[in-house]
Amino acid sequence: MKNQRLVEPENWESLSSNNAVYLLRSTDGALNIYKPISGERLGRYGIPNVHGEYAKREVAAFRVDEILGFGLVPPTAMIDGPRGRGSLQQFVPSTEARAPWHYEELQRQQMAVLDYIIGNTDRHSGNYRTCLNGRLLATDHGSSFPEKLNHFSSDFLHMYKNKSFDADVMKRLGAVDPDHLRLALEEVGLSRTAIDGALERFYQVRGGGIPDVEVVTHYIVP
Repeated sequence: MKNQRLVEPENWESLSSNNAVYLLRSTDGALNIYKPISGERLGRYGIPNVHGEYAKREVAAFRVDEILGFGLVPPTAMIDGPRGRGSLQQFVPSTEARAPWHYEELQRQQMAVLDYIIGNTDRHSGNYRTCLNGRLLATDHGSSFPEKLNHFSSDFLHMYKNKSFDADVMKRLGAVDPDHLRLALEEVGLSRTAIDGALERFYQVRGGGIPDVEVVTHYIVP
């Protein structure tokens, strides 16, 4: 994705009222979500107040998901786009989010594990969607990998506190090389504090599941 060239639209209209988010087509015809770092609205708790930190986290979340082999986060890379440096994510046709319990058990568990490792503080119904085949689609990870963490925000994570995971999830966690995971996050450019936090949570979830942490929820989880 790093080498994709984007075609500038006639009208630059952001898809979001928070950060600058654009749906752009690349020269190969593919649709992509482009988030230039110049359009990042700073000030989120635990994230450095520097343009580019949110974009790094978009890419880092994909790298973690890729290493775990869950397939929840669309391919995402950092590029030099028509409005400057930013993250580029493959556009996946989808519909609105469903309540968490309407997805398959394995996918719910995968999302819980992903959100715990990346320290997601913003997984609400606007930050995940439903693929046309019914699978979960995880998006918008700028508020992950915090350098200071006072709570998580993810109904999926809340559902699996102090619970065991499916054998497939544990097998995938067990297959991860922690050094490879650390190197992937270093290549993205996250701080040592953010990386150490993610690795600590990785060891926790692989060794004993998700502990009884503070989680903000958005649904009444059954």
